[in-house]
Amino acid sequence: MPTAGRQTSGMKGSQPANSSRRMALIMGAIVFVPVLLDLLQGGTRAAFRYLAPDSFYYNTVARNIALNGSISYDGHLPTNGFHPLWQATLAALYFVLHHLGLAESSYLVSNVLLSALLVAASVTVLGQVAMASGRTLWPAALLAPVGLYAVLILPAWLLMVDLRHLVLPTQGPFPLFGTAWSFVNGMESGFVLLFLALLSRALVKDVPFSSRRAATLAVLCLGMTLSRLDHVFFVVGVAVVLAMRNADSGTPHRLRSWGVFALCFLGPLLAYLLINRLYAGAAFPSSGALKSTFPFPNADNVRNLVTVVAGPWRDMLAPSRFYRAAQLVLPSLFAVAYLARRGWRRTERDGLADFTTAVAVGTLLLAAYDFLFVPAFAMGHWYTPASIAFVSMAAVPAVRSLNRLTQSGVQRRPVWLGALATVGSALLCVMIFYFLQRRDGYHALYADLYLVDAPAARAFYGPQRPHLLEYDDGIVAFSTAFPTMSGTGLAADREAAVALTKGTLQELALERGFDRIASLVYLPSDETRQGVPTGALPAMALESVQRQLGLSHARFEFVAPSSRFCIIRVTQ
Repeated sequence: MPTAGRQTSGMKGSQPANSSRRMALIMGAIVFVPVLLDLLQGGTRAAFRYLAPDSFYYNTVARNIALNGSISYDGHLPTNGFHPLWQATLAALYFVLHHLGLAESSYLVSNVLLSALLVAASVTVLGQVAMASGRTLWPAALLAPVGLYAVLILPAWLLMVDLRHLVLPTQGPFPLFGTAWSFVNGMESGFVLLFLALLSRALVKDVPFSSRRAATLAVLCLGMTLSRLDHVFFVVGVAVVLAMRNADSGTPHRLRSWGVFALCFLGPLLAYLLINRLYAGAAFPSSGALKSTFPFPNADNVRNLVTVVAGPWRDMLAPSRFYRAAQLVLPSLFAVAYLARRGWRRTERDGLADFTTAVAVGTLLLAAYDFLFVPAFAMGHWYTPASIAFVSMAAVPAVRSLNRLTQSGVQRRPVWLGALATVGSALLCVMIFYFLQRRDGYHALYADLYLVDAPAARAFYGPQRPHLLEYDDGIVAFSTAFPTMSGTGLAADREAAVALTKGTLQELALERGFDRIASLVYLPSDETRQGVPTGALPAMALESVQRQLGLSHARFEFVAPSSRFCIIRVTQ
């Protein structure tokens, strides 16, 4: 690979640079434009095809911040169950659109567009950095929106989702997880990828580790961490690479730069944790604490991996098991291979390789933590955006070598061949988007609740809004706009999160006046509702409340005309 920062003067140097920029911009456009066209055609209903289930935790808190000035899920008591940078961004977005007099549905569409813009910008920057030496990645670079990870899991995905039609009734057919479009999800993934891309630009430069450079890198590392807190492991990777790069610099200079790095990174991070502690009662987010068994390892991911390997991938949970195992195992294998290769080729030292090494270290640390301490089904497809991007980054040396081999002895590539490959690669990406990513049935149930059933519930209750205990991931709270406690605890206040761990959440909810229970997805579960007629779902929901939650004094209060959603009242 070329040394980072190497300059080529004159027209011969500017042509490859301009080509790289054009190629990178095309890559970004391939991510953004299909999403934009889909939203222009499908509007609000189309937005639900992108929004991850947990995005509605964010959306509910964002609305409460924007309308009430309350960092809460239920509208009153404080919660810290979110990653702060994306939550603040969504609150600002909701505030602006609301004060412009736009309908709430415009917020959902804008949320998806913002996610798409962030991911597209990330792909553009990463692409330009990877192609900085010229068109040595041509034409494979245009496949970056799909990504090597998604290509590797594609055969299994086609088998399970498209041939065997293994679908969760509440979710619909999964899109192809691992592509750039799968991170257009209303979650923090776009910010994670953007800061990863900005770190790539900063880290590839072979310049002295001055105090100013230390501050720049620290701010980017801070942004990535505040985007998704568990990605602090990638900061460890950056620190390892910086230490290796600057091992020979003078001690006073090195210590001063490291002091600036620590101050700019740890200072704001510790301030955030302190503010969390003061206003929410816990330094770390409640969602992370409830999902993790740290410091005690669990064997859930081992069991899930064994189940995936054993097959035969014929039940409706097979795709869910598969992607949760793949997003930990595949990036880890690539990270081990990449680090081993760098160890064997010690003379290879350049900026891009150093950056990829840092991401490899972070990928391994994050995978180890998740594998040991986070149960498999507590993880969503948005948990490992940087690790999945790393799979493509790790393949850059191989792609470059292959292109050099195929181009050896060729003085100039025909223009028509370049145009054909460019158009062909772009069309392949677009086809993958429209046939494997844009799934009409994905989250159709969520869209129906927001657009049809929730308005019916609001009309039924009128000004006397019920107080709900929701066993879902925010979709009921956001759709109905009723005061809602989080039954999963992931967006709960400190007292409610503790009550959940003690098994007394229902009692606490009743004490607070949250005497209705509602669920779109979890009650009844996907396993029990498979093949059940829609009209039977309310009775199954009531039975689930009575049996699973032990609430015998429960009765229907509202059943949507579609029978897809109901609200159950509980009396003491």
